[in-house]
Amino acid sequence: MPKKKLNRCLCLLVYCVLCLDLVEPQTVVSGEGDVAEKNRYEVSRRLMGVKFRFVVYANSLAMAEKGLLAAIHRVSEIEGMLTDYDPDSELMTLCRNAKVDVPVKISADVFNVLAASENVNLFSDGAFDPTIGVLSKLWRQARKTKTIPNKDDITRAVQRTGWSYVKLDRDNQSIAFKKVGVMMDFGGIAKGYAADEAIKVLRANGINQALVDASGDVTVSNAPPGKKGWKVAIGDSVSDSFVTLCNASIATSGDRFQFLEVDGKKYSHIINPKTGMGTTHQNLVTVVCRSSVMPGTLADAYASAFSVMNRRLIDQKINATKLISDESVYIRIKTKASADAKVSSIESMNFAELSELK
Repeated sequence: MPKKKLNRCLCLLVYCVLCLDLVEPQTVVSGEGDVAEKNRYEVSRRLMGVKFRFVVYANSLAMAEKGLLAAIHRVSEIEGMLTDYDPDSELMTLCRNAKVDVPVKISADVFNVLAASENVNLFSDGAFDPTIGVLSKLWRQARKTKTIPNKDDITRAVQRTGWSYVKLDRDNQSIAFKKVGVMMDFGGIAKGYAADEAIKVLRANGINQALVDASGDVTVSNAPPGKKGWKVAIGDSVSDSFVTLCNASIATSGDRFQFLEVDGKKYSHIINPKTGMGTTHQNLVTVVCRSSVMPGTLADAYASAFSVMNRRLIDQKINATKLISDESVYIRIKTKASADAKVSSIESMNFAELSELK
C-alpha cells in the first residue's frame, strides 16, 4: 500500500477509535454537594512510548472530538520527528547524515527542543545533555540483558557525547556538528514539549480548559469551570502533597520504575553524560513551572537535569533558574546519596510560595 494512502487509513482509524471511546460529558457531584464537571471529556492514548491522558472542557462532544483529535495528531507528529527509536525520524536522519561543520536546516520542532536543551545544558553544567544518544542505546541494552555495559564501550560512547560537539544557529534555524557520530536522545524533554504543543492546539480549537498528562508529567491551561485550578498530585513516593495549577506544568523525574540492579546496586535509566554511567544516587525531582510559553518543556528538562546532579551541584543550582528563565520555577528534591542513606529533602527557596501546596 502506498505510504500516503496508508497514513490516511491510519488517521481514519485513529478518528474512529477516538469517537468510540471518548468519554461522554457527565454531571459529577462534589463532596460539598455542588454540581460540577459539566461538559468534561477525557481520552487516553499511548504516544511517545507512554500513556498520554487528555482532559478537556468543551461546549459539545463535536467540539471535544475535533480538538482532541487535533491534539493527538500533533503529539504523534512530534513523536515522529523527535524519536530516536525510528531510524527514519528527522532527529535520527539528522544525526546519521551529519558532516563536520556543515549546517543543516531543521524543522521548527527540532529547533525549539534543541534551543531549550541548549539553555538547560548550559545552566546545569552539562548535567542535562541530549547528545547522550549512544549511551542511551548502551544502557537500554544493559537493562534487557541485566548486565552493566562494557567499560570500553562506555568510554567510546562518552567520547561521542557533549554539547560542545553541537553548534546551534538560532538566526538561521540550523545545526552543525563538530564531530561525526554524535547521536541525540530527547527523552528528557520531548514529552514536556509535546504536552505544550497539545495545549496550544487545543486552544486553537477553542478549548481553553485542558489537562495533558504525559505519564505523570502534567501540563494544564485555564482552570476547570468553577475551580481555582487543576488539582495535581506531587509525584514523589514519600509525599501526599498536591498543588492546584493553571497555565503551568509539573514534572517528576527519578528511578522508581526504570533501573538496572546488579550485585545489589541500582543504576538508574538516567545517565550522567560525563561519566557515561547510570546514576546511583537516588534523586526524586519534582519541578513546577509557571510559564506563558513552554512550561512543560522547561519542567521536563529541569527535572531531568536535577536528577543527574550531585548534592554539591544541586545546592549551587536549585535557586538559580532565573539565570536562564524569567518564569517561575519551583523545585523539590527527595535525595539519597546511596541505598542505605536516609532520604533528605531539598527545596528551592520559593517552593513555599506555592500557596496552593497542601
